[in-house]
Amino acid sequence: MCGSNTIKANVRPTLTEALFGRPPAQAARVQRIHLMRGQTHVCRAQGQILCVGSGVAWVTMGGRDYVVPAGHRLALTTTRELVVISSLKGQALVCRLG
Repeated sequence: MCGSNTIKANVRPTLTEALFGRPPAQAARVQRIHLMRGQTHVCRAQGQILCVGSGVAWVTMGGRDYVVPAGHRLALTTTRELVVISSLKGQALVCRLG
């Protein structure tokens, strides 16, 4: 997936840390998004990072369009503007936002 999971030596990660690579308090803010063909997800940009796990995301933000393929990420601006995320090429899209 996106990013790297850094685990400190001699410290066992919690299940949440193992799954999301973040401490539980931060992982609670991570949102998993599963979109099928024709579905969209609308949210407000709050400085999150969108990580695409599979499929290709088409992101509209601030009047611009971005294409984000699997394994890549996109920083969402902190201006609290609306962001529209949808699947491109008719494929299912799995990503996380946080």
